[in-house]
Amino acid sequence: MSKQDIELFYDGKCPICVPCVDAYELKENPNQLKKIDARENNQAILAEMTQAGMDINKGLVIRHQGKLYYAAQAMTLLAQLGCRKGLLNYINTTFFKYRPIAVICYPLLKTVRRMLFVVLRIPMIK
Repeated sequence: MSKQDIELFYDGKCPICVPCVDAYELKENPNQLKKIDARENNQAILAEMTQAGMDINKGLVIRHQGKLYYAAQAMTLLAQLGCRKGLLNYINTTFFKYRPIAVICYPLLKTVRRMLFVVLRIPMIK
């Protein structure tokens, strides 16, 4: 993993996260994006997130240039680095590149995700 790689940690059982992560593309150097399902044998990074005060069950995590970004901050970074190809990428790059919008909208998305997990009986990542 090079310092220029971008690691996107997500929940592989989340019905919102999976299509968004699958559709996401970088504007430049798309092969530098590593999409990592946090449910699949990633105890070391989960421990690092926890130590940094981040909970993958409550927010998206990105590692870029050695630094971890979390929740709305991670969404803003993805919007700044993403291409506009496809509807989900277009929405992301148009709206979430503005930190105030990400800060307002991210908790709403998180609430919808939590409600879906309850309805669909999807367990949280441990």
